[in-house]
Amino acid sequence: MSGKGLEAWQSRLSAVCGHCHTAFGLEASACPRCQTPLGGGVAAWKAAADRHLLAGNTIMEQARYFVCRSCGAAVPSGHKYCGGCGAPVPEARQSLDVTPWVDPSASAPARLVVIRGVQHPSGTQLDLGRQDVLIGRSGTDIVFDKDPWVSARHAALRVEKDRVAVRDAGSINGIYVRIKKEVEVGFGAHFICGQQVFRLDAPPNASAVDPNPSSDDASFFASPFAASSFRLVQVLEGGADGLEYCCRKARVSIGREECDVNFPDDIFISGKHGTIEQRGAERFALIDNDSRNGTFVRIAAEESLGNGDYLFVGHQLMRVELGA
Repeated sequence: MSGKGLEAWQSRLSAVCGHCHTAFGLEASACPRCQTPLGGGVAAWKAAADRHLLAGNTIMEQARYFVCRSCGAAVPSGHKYCGGCGAPVPEARQSLDVTPWVDPSASAPARLVVIRGVQHPSGTQLDLGRQDVLIGRSGTDIVFDKDPWVSARHAALRVEKDRVAVRDAGSINGIYVRIKKEVEVGFGAHFICGQQVFRLDAPPNASAVDPNPSSDDASFFASPFAASSFRLVQVLEGGADGLEYCCRKARVSIGREECDVNFPDDIFISGKHGTIEQRGAERFALIDNDSRNGTFVRIAAEESLGNGDYLFVGHQLMRVELGA
């Protein structure tokens, strides 16, 4: 990359304070919020940026898209207008050639990098240190007090040699981790495709339906009962059940279009996003169909995460990074 190219890159990059997680420009020598010095000053920051760019590192997949300020649609890099509402994309954001920023002075063996959320800007690093870390809405090591979906004590993390162990600390909404291709699930499992939260339920029980519920012995008028193997139930904000799909075959697809269950207005769901496949009486496989934003499953026990794994805590999507 040429000198002018490096200067252009440096003008777009920002630093993130390792103490208070405030983002600011490279021209600063200390955090403008808490006044923490930048460990080597601006020269060290720019030198680290040069090394990162010259190494040819690839950009983050999430950085390829500008989020429309009018309708929230994801706009691919290079587009001048939003495909959802037609709003113009700012000229400076039409080419999102950005790289994940890493504090060159950071020494923590593990960190969480915010991909998107309501608490911190994308790219913010949350150092985990070398001890147990508690995430919650108040009084914890990492605080997400702006996210109403985060419980007071939500997630507990433990940094190991080359892994990060995560478990639910008694939250209402749980912790979701991105699956690698497929994972085995059973009745009661919760998972996410795009912005949709689903629960896998057992099929309706025909024998439990009272055919004569009225006092005059008349049968209840309704659709004919059809046997099914399982149900997909959409879980709405607040906990109510939404769409319910009774599955009469062993394999059911979920996506934006041409699937068994479609969500055409969900900007984060892929055309053919995921699949539920029955593998036994109460055994199922949750399969990700190489979707752009991944499929996430709610953990039921302690889960071991490696470098590059993703997790949802409330509405915070974060990536695990290991190593100094």
